[in-house]
Amino acid sequence: MSSINYTDTLSTTTPQATGSGHISPLGFTGGVYYDFHTFGPIRVGADLRGGITSSQKSALGVENAAGGHVGTVLGGARGSLATHIGPVKVDPYVQVSFGLVQTNYGIYTPVANQGTNRLNNFGMTGYLGADVHLAPIASLRFEGGSGAVLAGSRPNSLSGQRYSVSSGAIPLQTFSIGIVFHGRPRTD
Repeated sequence: MSSINYTDTLSTTTPQATGSGHISPLGFTGGVYYDFHTFGPIRVGADLRGGITSSQKSALGVENAAGGHVGTVLGGARGSLATHIGPVKVDPYVQVSFGLVQTNYGIYTPVANQGTNRLNNFGMTGYLGADVHLAPIASLRFEGGSGAVLAGSRPNSLSGQRYSVSSGAIPLQTFSIGIVFHGRPRTD
């Protein structure tokens, strides 16, 4: 998550001190997809996924706050193409997903005995990836995604907060490698 523009709301300078930061959290994603229609080698389907990531480093250059946290629940449409590269089966795909992104932007600090201030946002991401078949029921997946978190205007008075985040689109990129288990063996 990059270009997180923030303002120090307790700054005594005029205009108030501003900055821009980024977070690079690591974590896990899980989900399911279903290809519901086939046109020759082309498959069309739907995908539902959720992820939890965090980092120790915050987006603030001056302190670590509570680190950066991003949780997602996204759903969308996908299209894949069944191909063979020599003896290897490879299914490249493209996908567009929309949904909930819950984050503290790497800015907001913990609330006493209540966890960390995390705010709900709308997010959208486009993915490109490929599944390399290892066995009839398992594939190795390589995936990259690029999208945005649409941050609304944030009040300066979140419980105990010193910083506020500017509204607007905040870029969100993802890169992942994982294992995909197929519900039924692939025959193509």
